[in-house]
Amino acid sequence: MVNARCSFEAAIAIAIAIAIAIAIAIAIAIAIAIAIAIALAIAIAIAIAIAIAIAIAIAIALTI
Repeated sequence: MVNARCSFEAAIAIAIAIAIAIAIAIAIAIAIAIAIAIALAIAIAIAIAIAIAIAIAIAIALTI
């Protein structure tokens, strides 16, 4: 009876450890997703800045 209880407690401890590991993995995945989103936002901002710079350059070229 004691052995059964010990193995049951061990099983609960293992289940909790697995749940924590999964939660950490999900948190890391979310952090990576946020980092990718920020990188994309920066890339889009740079692309817009370049487009504006090109538009200004064309406007200056046309006025000259």
